[in-house]
Amino acid sequence: HSGRIVAVGAFDNWMQAPFELDLYPSPAAQAVDWWHVSVQVPETAHEVNFVMTDTEGNYDNNKNDDYYVQIENLQDDSSGDSGESTSEMMPGQQQMEEEYEERTLAWDEYVTDDYDGYDYDHDGGRGGEHEGHGEVSQADMRDAEVARVQNEQQNLQRAARNQAVRDQLEADLDARLLNASRALEVLANQTLADPPPAWYSEPAEIASGQPVKLYYNTVGSALEGARSIEVKAAVDDWSRGRNIGGHMHPTHEDPRVWVYEMNVPVDALVMDFVFCDESGRYDNNRDQDHHAAVDPQMSRNDWIDIRYKAIVEELDLEEDITAARLAQRQEMKERSKAEARAAARRMHEHVYYTNPAEARAGEAVEVFYNPDHTVLRGRQSVWLRVGWNRWGHHDHPRPVEMTPAGNGYLSATVYPPADAYQINFVVSETEEGGVYDNNNKSDYCIPLVGYLGAAPSLHIVHVAVEMAPVAKVGGLGDVVTALSRACQDEGNRVEVVMPKYDVLEYGRIDSLQEQPSFHFNGVEVKVFKGQVTDLQVTFLEPTNGHFWCGCIYGQNNDAERFKFFCKCAVEYLQRGDSRPDVVHCHDWSTAPIAWVLPRNIPTCFTIHNLDFGADLVGRAMDSCTVATTVSPTYSKEIRDHGSIRNQHSKFHGVLNGIDSDYWDPFTDEFLDKTYSSDNAVEGKASARREIRRRFNLEEDERKPIIGVVTRLTHQKGIHLLKHAAWRTVEKGGQFVLLGSAPDHRVQHEFEALANDLNNHRPGQAHLYLQYDEPLSHILYAASDMILVPSMFEPCGLTQLIAMRYGCLPVVRRTGGLADSVFDFDDDQQRAIKQGRDLNGFSFDGTDEGGMDYALDRAFKHYFGDIAVWRARQSSNMEQDWSWNRPALQYIDLYWAAQKHK
Repeated sequence: HSGRIVAVGAFDNWMQAPFELDLYPSPAAQAVDWWHVSVQVPETAHEVNFVMTDTEGNYDNNKNDDYYVQIENLQDDSSGDSGESTSEMMPGQQQMEEEYEERTLAWDEYVTDDYDGYDYDHDGGRGGEHEGHGEVSQADMRDAEVARVQNEQQNLQRAARNQAVRDQLEADLDARLLNASRALEVLANQTLADPPPAWYSEPAEIASGQPVKLYYNTVGSALEGARSIEVKAAVDDWSRGRNIGGHMHPTHEDPRVWVYEMNVPVDALVMDFVFCDESGRYDNNRDQDHHAAVDPQMSRNDWIDIRYKAIVEELDLEEDITAARLAQRQEMKERSKAEARAAARRMHEHVYYTNPAEARAGEAVEVFYNPDHTVLRGRQSVWLRVGWNRWGHHDHPRPVEMTPAGNGYLSATVYPPADAYQINFVVSETEEGGVYDNNNKSDYCIPLVGYLGAAPSLHIVHVAVEMAPVAKVGGLGDVVTALSRACQDEGNRVEVVMPKYDVLEYGRIDSLQEQPSFHFNGVEVKVFKGQVTDLQVTFLEPTNGHFWCGCIYGQNNDAERFKFFCKCAVEYLQRGDSRPDVVHCHDWSTAPIAWVLPRNIPTCFTIHNLDFGADLVGRAMDSCTVATTVSPTYSKEIRDHGSIRNQHSKFHGVLNGIDSDYWDPFTDEFLDKTYSSDNAVEGKASARREIRRRFNLEEDERKPIIGVVTRLTHQKGIHLLKHAAWRTVEKGGQFVLLGSAPDHRVQHEFEALANDLNNHRPGQAHLYLQYDEPLSHILYAASDMILVPSMFEPCGLTQLIAMRYGCLPVVRRTGGLADSVFDFDDDQQRAIKQGRDLNGFSFDGTDEGGMDYALDRAFKHYFGDIAVWRARQSSNMEQDWSWNRPALQYIDLYWAAQKHK
């Protein structure tokens, strides 16, 4: 846990006296794992209900049953006087009892109405019209009570914040008045022998709501000899907004003394001002500014009340906006998850589906199966062999023969128990067995809703050498973080193990603490634990200096360094208190995990890019339990590689996702105007103005911006990017590229291209030849199209991020680009089959003509109907390219790997 445990509870079935109290470790004389807290029990209470939380989203709720303790109620003693008078009760007790009675009656009526019509079938499952409503209603009541407690907690926090605001206003006002009074005292005590004062006023006593003339004496001042002078003035320590000063004028009596007349705001208490001249010189009282006390027209308390009200209203508004955004964001996230599950169901409908589509525990489910798409094609009979909860449930139904259901499908009805969270099945040709379809040894799995109890979770450990944002070089770091978070969001325990580099971004690690070290091969390995983006991360630091080299990659002994880290990671995992259910290793750098780790711990190995470490990849493919790569098309492109060709049965292509919390235009801190699909037109227009301003591009909203965010390498199709820059401006667009080249020769080529574009087509293109993360966010938001002409692309995140920000991608059809971009003109049927929407333009060749085919069509669509184009941009933002769907695929693979323990 995080070091904090909180008891959230109430009394009498969550009906009265809610509480939220911190627990504390029990005294040393007791067991060290016990924590305790004292709770005030109302005299009318009969039981206490509670759950435990670490305030970070983790709950112990007794497997959804909550904890409760019966209370011995002394007032129920039959020997007592049942006619106890109200005057003898404790203060407020009568009201408490009356409220409790009202709640109890309301609850009884609510539950009675909800349970009316229940019927229980022969399997013990619930049937009937109102199935399951009782549990749902009780959960709703409990959730409402928890929400009420949270609301009370928020009110308490706001009250404390408001008091702090008032206290700060008092302190600030006293300090400003003191400073001003000192300044006036110095002014009043000036003598003829003293240097002339810098400034004075008429009248000397400045009154709020009245005009005042402010004089400035340049003799001996920082502005002596100035030809023009301006006073910049405001009130109350510059906190009241606009400048109320202006240009001063020399006086007739002495041209070295300048004057300006202004009106003092009616609620001012302190005047603040500085003087400056035409050359930018300032007299700001040696960086402390000039101040003058104001005779107020309102009392001190009235002034504080006015300022307090304005500040609190602004803070409340900011918090309410933030809360609303978070709520909307969570709603969008839940909707995306639901859509991901529906999409996952659609993906296998050609083999099987259910009625109802969302199967429910305790209710009959009809399973439809099409043998024509499986190894059972043409069999005379097909038998469904079903189980529950990954075959671990005590109920084991007999095989059932499936019957024709039309359109090539067969069907059979099954009855999942009320405590089943999943249907598992395989299909065979006879009742005894024979030929099986077991989904390539993974079995078929159908999730259930409405089940009693809790579904089991997995302990997943990623071993990687990159992790965003603390140690990111490429896409590997993004994948490790985002996939881990997505699996954690699905209720699993996820941990990342990685090296403790000397170049980690330590400011992005929370609660970093050193743990007991261990020795491996005579080397001490220090262990540190911390939180990165709400994930538990273990950092291993061998004291042999392998990771004290100022970089992540780039040493001559990289293979040796990372192999040693892998062996340290295995040693650490074997020493842990809880063994992981699956260990996920990535690319050549942590490939040794697959053969060093004991065989009784399943491993998942992911190939992110086969260009590196083919020998290590091959050995990992032979040793791992399951293997993946980062897109279905890339898996087909590399399946005949020597390191893979003999392992097709365990090799899967799973398209990467993006971290939709980080890449979110609705909350993006780098955008001046955030936006969603509802106001994408305004949001993207704001970003276009910013890009055009920064790069001195022509302000012409008729022209689309074509963006490129890339590393300038040959893999990324740099010969096509050079051509695309000229083609874009020729077709009436503006071209903006963000990226740099590791090869100095390529960098110089693009520097020359930038100069040529600026000389021949000024204001129409800009090449920003270095990487800038905040700028990439703005460019994604500003671009109407994003160009990705890669020669090969295992997955590619650029096109996914771009669509999240409302761009239409123009890509070469390869790897993950082919799996994520569906051409408006050519891919209608493919999109329907995969449950996706049309979203961009693609081409097949590697020459300029092939790219022009896609780019020209994109321009034709843009200029043909701009309203349709804007609608398509909003539509692209609503497509789900997050980790919702890939995470479900990975979790299924992790569970499938458990069969090989």
